[in-house]
Amino acid sequence: MRKWLPFVIITITACIYSRVCSYGFLHMDDDAFILNNPVLKGQGWDGLVQLFTNVNSGKYQPLTQLTFMLEYRLFGFDAAVFHFVTAFFHLLNIWLVFKLTEKLSGKTIAGLVVAALFALHPMHVEEVAWVSELKDTLPAFFYLSALLCYIRYSDSGFSRKNYAAVFLFFLAALLSKSACVSFPLVVLLIDKYKGRPMDKWAWMEKIPLAVFSLVFLMMSLQSKSNEGQVVVTHAAHSLFNRIFLFTYVPSFYIVKAIVPFPLSAMYYYPQLQNGVLPWIYYVSLPFFLFIIWLIFRPSAFRKELAFGFLFFVVTIAFMDQVIQIGPSLTPERYTYIPYIGLFYIIGQFIAGLWHTKRKNSATGVFVCALALFAVITWQRVAVWENDDTIFGDVIVHNPHVPDAYYPYYILGTGKQRDGNPEGAMDDYNESIDLYPDFADVYDKRGELYIKANDMKSALEDFNHAINLNSEMPAAYNNRASVRANSGDFKGAVDDYNVFLKMKPDNKRIYADRGMARLMSGDTTGACADLKTSLDMGNQAAGQLLQQYCH
Repeated sequence: MRKWLPFVIITITACIYSRVCSYGFLHMDDDAFILNNPVLKGQGWDGLVQLFTNVNSGKYQPLTQLTFMLEYRLFGFDAAVFHFVTAFFHLLNIWLVFKLTEKLSGKTIAGLVVAALFALHPMHVEEVAWVSELKDTLPAFFYLSALLCYIRYSDSGFSRKNYAAVFLFFLAALLSKSACVSFPLVVLLIDKYKGRPMDKWAWMEKIPLAVFSLVFLMMSLQSKSNEGQVVVTHAAHSLFNRIFLFTYVPSFYIVKAIVPFPLSAMYYYPQLQNGVLPWIYYVSLPFFLFIIWLIFRPSAFRKELAFGFLFFVVTIAFMDQVIQIGPSLTPERYTYIPYIGLFYIIGQFIAGLWHTKRKNSATGVFVCALALFAVITWQRVAVWENDDTIFGDVIVHNPHVPDAYYPYYILGTGKQRDGNPEGAMDDYNESIDLYPDFADVYDKRGELYIKANDMKSALEDFNHAINLNSEMPAAYNNRASVRANSGDFKGAVDDYNVFLKMKPDNKRIYADRGMARLMSGDTTGACADLKTSLDMGNQAAGQLLQQYCH
């Protein structure tokens, strides 16, 4: 019976997550990594070279991008396919977690417990229901495969063939996500846990792994810095407060492993009141110290506690916590691999009770907890359906946090698209109140003013957007329309000129500039623009060309 249980777990997980294949893309990394990623459309060898030399949004992840490229080449931007692939790797990872735990512990029960928690824990919904999180499920597949190969290597007399498999899977993991640099430390933990003598070879074999980890870590930090992705949010806090931010992160994740609610796609940095953090951050230090004491105090279970806890700490430490990337302090997606350590403690604890009188009670408690997790996961999956559901959920949990300006902006664009200008205006105004230096929201609010025939307010918003971001084609196009509508055809031509410098392949804008030139008295320039637009395939420009230029 036990040999079928991993497949039962996988089947239940597949049923819970099956809805994601009907979901679309989100304006949260999906646009940057997939929809607007020119590398995915690269051709031939040049395209492959681009994959391995390109940094996208501050991240060097060529194998993840290669997977996205294959999906696009075979199926286009079919969101169902992208969702299926991301979720499919999660199902594969469940099997790998089961085998890894079974090999480490020597107990099938422990493997089943850890695999079930890994499969159904609500903190893992983000990784499975969000297309972009292939950058977690794919590298985890290689990372876990490398760990399994390492155990085989260790158990089979340290053969070169098995070491080569370890290295290749590890390299694939690094090429999928640089956060996999924790691998050398994890295999050292495994050596210690399994009681391997730490002779010269035990250290020498780790050198290639450590070197590649260091190289990819440096590449990751440099690429994020070059792309402007590094946001040193800690700098806004005193050294005293940073200590508590540091202890809050692992404390938060430990608590959420046991009590996974409420959940949010964003956990923003705390707002200071007169330089003081909320009280829970100060409590995190004694709480974390208490956890450390529980783990390492003398007990018959200390070996399992120490291994699981250190696995968690080592892997979570490399998930962008020292140098903060973006506004979220404790993203749920950072737990995907680290939680295996905490789940291992639970698995070993239940396995230890399996042949005692407490077996039935332990099983009952675990099954009830797992059922509760499955229900929460089912509910949480629905939150990731589209922009409105996910950003609406973020706002529910962070209604007046300054960093929540972007969710309000996205909700506004959705309402504007759906024909609800009043609701869109409210969201844009809230976004501006929270963060008045975000150029895009002024551009979108300006479009609403155009619809309301308030050209003066529209022009003010487009001017503000351009002052904040001078490389924003949409704002120049919108301002040109307002200027033309107001009779300022020369100003409109100037804006169209800037737009076409940034987007010279837009056939419609050539026609619009042509009409603005015509109205300003530049017939020669107008006819040249209309002809260019016609040559680019804009048939409407041909009618205007015949009407005004012959």
